[in-house]
Amino acid sequence: MTMCRISYVTFFGLLLNVVVFAEGLKPREWLDQQRSFLDAAPGMTFATQLDSLEGLLRGVGEIPVDQRSSEEQQLYLRAQELLTGRSGHAEYLGKQITEYEASGHLETPTPGWRPQYAFEILRQLPSPETARVLAELFDQRKDWGPGIQTVSSEAARCLNAMLEDPPNFNSGDFPSWLQWREDVRQGKATFRFKGSITRYTFDGPVGTVTPNDRNRPTRQGSGGRVSAGEEKDQGADSVGKDSGVSKVTLVALAVLVVALLVYLVLRVRRRSQAG
Repeated sequence: MTMCRISYVTFFGLLLNVVVFAEGLKPREWLDQQRSFLDAAPGMTFATQLDSLEGLLRGVGEIPVDQRSSEEQQLYLRAQELLTGRSGHAEYLGKQITEYEASGHLETPTPGWRPQYAFEILRQLPSPETARVLAELFDQRKDWGPGIQTVSSEAARCLNAMLEDPPNFNSGDFPSWLQWREDVRQGKATFRFKGSITRYTFDGPVGTVTPNDRNRPTRQGSGGRVSAGEEKDQGADSVGKDSGVSKVTLVALAVLVVALLVYLVLRVRRRSQAG
């Protein structure tokens, strides 16, 4: 196990170094550059922010969280928060994908742009907007050629990697994903991102769950949406409470019956002695 862990650390460390080397910088210089990008980002347009920070998102985002340095994680979370805090962040990337598809794969936002680029960035931006945009791409089913089977299947792969409890992925018509999308749209289901206890619909957060709760269809109750898992737990608690009350009642009745019997026995004895 230790050897496997060392191998993972080495692999992902090399992966980040490849990204850094491609930019002609040493690791320390690269991190300092990313920090300077983040410091200047609030005054940039979204497109410029994205161009400046995509290396940080993709480079660090592919490293498992427990394998990142504290500085890498800090910068990564800052970039995530900055970009997901901009309304339209996912729609911007989704529009690039749909326009590329509509052009017959001829028009690209910038020279050398690839559709995989947009999906790789979307995968690093967990937000209700990102989930909604990816779900809308389920309707794009034309073949993209090498690397990606269809727009829809790649969108499902992104969600599969992002969600805590995704539907079973089907590379064909993925009916489970289509049903999931409709359930979320209609408010019958919620979703969570990996590592988060917040439940979402495509419109935003709707509550939290315990770490052990699983993503299941929800119902509308007086207190808001409640997952089926939570409903089951609440039902179990209710049964437990009712059972507790029943036990107390039975014990009280038993004590009363015993007391009555003792009273009757003593009364009979007294009468017999008096006679």
